[in-house]
Amino acid sequence: NDQQFSTTDAESVLLMNKLVGGVLLLQQRAKPSTCRSLRYGAFYGTCLSSEIDNSTYGVQGMNWTFSEQYNAHTVFLPAFNGSGNLEVLKALRDKRFIDKQTTGLTLKFALYNQMLGLFAVVSLRIRWSLGGGLTLPHDLSVLCVNPEPYARVEGKLLIFLELLFVLLVGFDLGNILTH
Repeated sequence: NDQQFSTTDAESVLLMNKLVGGVLLLQQRAKPSTCRSLRYGAFYGTCLSSEIDNSTYGVQGMNWTFSEQYNAHTVFLPAFNGSGNLEVLKALRDKRFIDKQTTGLTLKFALYNQMLGLFAVVSLRIRWSLGGGLTLPHDLSVLCVNPEPYARVEGKLLIFLELLFVLLVGFDLGNILTH
């Protein structure tokens, strides 16, 4: 429709889901090790072990530290950072945040959909093998919760049925205790 995005639309996903908080990037890395083949070790360079690398790494003043809480190197992109997030993403690309030692990348974020009245927590995990190829399947998890279950017409019926159930259980319990 040739209309400019408002700042509200720019913070939305598919124009209906509002990003809440921001996006958390979690990177899993493998420790470097010596190559198994002595003959080709000098040609190939560094190989990777199956151990998790928890050391700080980075280049030219941009370092990424390991988070014990997530067992990964983390970068947080706040939702209300405007074009600052594009600068961070460009820096991550230019400074090679994903490199030869990367074995996994997880994106975590939360969305709110006003039309459905739902919060969704989304987690997408992509893994690489030690040989550098993508490992399938990728993991996608979407957990939804309705923060206001009684706000709509269906909710009024739900609360009525729940109250009726509590009254019937109370009545039944009263009969059991008196007899």
